[in-house]
Amino acid sequence: LKHARQVTIAYNVMTNNWAQAQNGVAILISPRNQNGSCTWCVVEDVTLEYNLIRHAGGGIKISGWDDTHPSQQTDNIVLRHNEFSDMAKAWGGNGYIVTLLSGARNVTFDHNTMVSPDLSMLTVDNVPMENFRFTNNVLRHNSYGFKGTGRATGNDTIGHYFPGRVIERNVFAGGKASIYPAGNLFPTVADFEAHFTDYVQLDYSLVAGTDWEGVGTHSLDLGA
Repeated sequence: LKHARQVTIAYNVMTNNWAQAQNGVAILISPRNQNGSCTWCVVEDVTLEYNLIRHAGGGIKISGWDDTHPSQQTDNIVLRHNEFSDMAKAWGGNGYIVTLLSGARNVTFDHNTMVSPDLSMLTVDNVPMENFRFTNNVLRHNSYGFKGTGRATGNDTIGHYFPGRVIERNVFAGGKASIYPAGNLFPTVADFEAHFTDYVQLDYSLVAGTDWEGVGTHSLDLGA
C-alpha cells in the first residue's frame, strides 16, 4: 500500500514471497510520493486481520513517511489475529517479522502468532513512534527480540522508540523478563512449542487446557 485509506485485508492466505527485485518482505506499508507531486499521499486506517502469512523473507514493513519526497504520515495501522510463520533468511530476506521505519503513528499488533527461526522478531529505526501497542501476541524472541538501531534489546529499544507504548500480555519465548516491561510471559522455546497442536507441521492452534487460554486483555486466548 502506497496511497490508501480505509482498507481492510482479511481472511487471506499469503505464501512464498522471496527476495528478488525487492527485499522479500510479504507486506509493505509506506506512503510513496513517487514523482514528487503528491504531497498528500498517505496510508492510514488500515486493518489486517485473520490472515495466514507464511514462507517469506520477512513479515511486514511499516514506514511512517516517504523517505524521498514529501508525504503525509502513516497512521492507524492495526494487525490482529494474523499468523506469521516461517519468516526466514532462507527466503532471501532478513527474517524479521516486523520492520518499523520513520515513525508511523498509532500502530497496533494484537493477538498475532509470530514464528521466525532467525535473529530478531522486530527491528525499528529512524525516529520514535507515537501510540504503539503490542498486546496478546505470542512469538519466539530469538537472539534480539525487540531491537532498535543504536539501542540494546528490550527496554532500551522500547524506551527510546516507543514513548507512551502499551506492551503487555505477550509471550516472548526464550526472552528475559528482566529486560522487558512487566506483564508479559517468558517461557522456554520448548514450552512455547508444546502449547501448539503440531509445531513441526505448522499447526499453531492451541492444545486444550493451555495456560494461554482466556488470559488475554479481553479474556481471549493469547495469539491468533
